[in-house]
Amino acid sequence: MKRKLFLNAILIDGNGGKPIHNSGMLVEGHHILSVGGAEDFSRCDGDIEIFDCRGKTIMPGMINGHVHIFMEPYTWDRVAYLQNPISSVCIEIIKNLEKTLHSGVTYIRDLGGVFDLDIQFREYVNDGKVQGPGMICARHPLTITGGHGADFSLCCDGPQEFIKGVREQIAGGADFIKIMPTAGYSKPKMRVNHNIIEDTVYMSSSEIKAAADEAHKMGKIIAAHCYGFAGIYNSVMNGADTIEHGQFRAPYKDEARTLTDEMALRGTWLVPTLSAFFKEYDRYEVEEKYTSVIESFRLCHKAGVKIAMGTDAGVPWVGHDKAALELEHMTLYGMSNMEAICASTKSAAEMLGIIKEYGTLESGKFADFLILDGNPLEDIKVLQGKLRVCKHGTLI
Repeated sequence: MKRKLFLNAILIDGNGGKPIHNSGMLVEGHHILSVGGAEDFSRCDGDIEIFDCRGKTIMPGMINGHVHIFMEPYTWDRVAYLQNPISSVCIEIIKNLEKTLHSGVTYIRDLGGVFDLDIQFREYVNDGKVQGPGMICARHPLTITGGHGADFSLCCDGPQEFIKGVREQIAGGADFIKIMPTAGYSKPKMRVNHNIIEDTVYMSSSEIKAAADEAHKMGKIIAAHCYGFAGIYNSVMNGADTIEHGQFRAPYKDEARTLTDEMALRGTWLVPTLSAFFKEYDRYEVEEKYTSVIESFRLCHKAGVKIAMGTDAGVPWVGHDKAALELEHMTLYGMSNMEAICASTKSAAEMLGIIKEYGTLESGKFADFLILDGNPLEDIKVLQGKLRVCKHGTLI
């Protein structure tokens, strides 16, 4: 098999340091052999295919830390959608996986599926039967009877049922556990969603703790869907490893600042999913309606909370090929371009537990990277333009 040598690009390795200008990166099979300046590879010999990337930028493939690969974002009625034959849902999943990969996302964390399809397609992708990003999956989220996402979750009531639910998900192939401590927020047919439901807590503290303790005992992390202070507080203080969404109704209050400091101290991750609010709407319209969303993100960023990129792809008007918009949102509201890139590469890989093989461009890691027409450190919107994707050493 020919080795591949990529020369003369600006290379962003994902670690947050200065990019390498006139870089070189040597790939063999699925992995990166070495990274450095172009001059370091002047004496490479053997069977090598050379790619001149002058004027382009190479960076790690993006990692989307919050998706629902089974969901069709432009279908309003999920209940009706799921009444279609399973084969039709499978066709949509195949399309969504391809869209995701072709948009520059080479790894995803799926936060809840149906009919075990997320688990099955994870293996199809691993076996090369379907084209798509690498995946880790939650299988079925755990919610209370009648709680958020009950149509595709396992309903549990009381600590013992949540413990059993955790065990059932792991037995069924889940890589981590997803719980639903609070209500949701959206009415998708509205032009802009209504306000976040204020502190509507569904799971009790004892239920959250039971689920988290059991997940940790089984070697799994636990992700908590949370809106509002009370649900975030209960989840953080009872062992949640990642907070999904995590918007406060009143981010200006002292209690919110204290809680974000606690999240930073504990190392609790935040996946802000700003795209779930901005969707494909006019930015200024959303900014007017959702000041608390923006200020919650700023508060967590300033407090030093660990942040990983995630879009909630699949929910209404959040396309599976729109991850680059999330980086734009993060840079508009506090992050530098480099911070947003790291949130979608190295940081996301750390949160997913795959940092040994993914997330940065270094010797020995999988050759998952993007070749961009332009420099995202100068203009983050470059990621929304023309790009080439390389997954495991193969150019897509």
